[in-house]
Amino acid sequence: MAPVARVELDENGEPLVNAFDELSYKSLSPMLKLLFFVGPFTIGLYEHNTLMESHLLRISAIIMGFCFSVISFLTACLLPVFVLGVEYDFATEVFHLYKDIRFSIAMAFVFVLLLLSRFLTRSILRTVTSYRYRRYVFIVSFIINLACITAIIDYVSSLFKLYVFLFNIVVAGIIFLILIRQKKEPIKTRMRLEGYSHHYNH
Repeated sequence: MAPVARVELDENGEPLVNAFDELSYKSLSPMLKLLFFVGPFTIGLYEHNTLMESHLLRISAIIMGFCFSVISFLTACLLPVFVLGVEYDFATEVFHLYKDIRFSIAMAFVFVLLLLSRFLTRSILRTVTSYRYRRYVFIVSFIINLACITAIIDYVSSLFKLYVFLFNIVVAGIIFLILIRQKKEPIKTRMRLEGYSHHYNH
């Protein structure tokens, strides 16, 4: 079902919505989902030594790191079928990434927070229904996402197998977006016409 736009009017009955408002209104959901992936992942990379002190994260890192490496390995095995020049050695390198504790801890931190991320995403989308406030949240989320992506690229650029790391991040990100997807996205909001009360009072 297509999202129902929330019409907001000024005191003269003129619409306050512009093209950017429409974009931010409709794109806030994927922007928040990206935020709840790259945010914890960035923290996991830079603070993996601290997060390793948690027994839950350490055990989750071992299990999730291995599971995601298997999924990435199977995905990478399909590349030679569709992409010329890709060898199976790449799939082996992808699989062995689970041995990197930084990657495993970062992945574990993202998915341990999955339920919280789903709750926060749904709550924000339900609570922030105004075009104006959605625009503010969209801008803040975009800036944080950009900063996190830049930090991730800066971090992994010093690694020897940069493309292997990035491939695993993309595969994990796709899995995350599938799992965080709500059964019923709260995109249909009630119609609110700002300025109506002012109009009726006159």
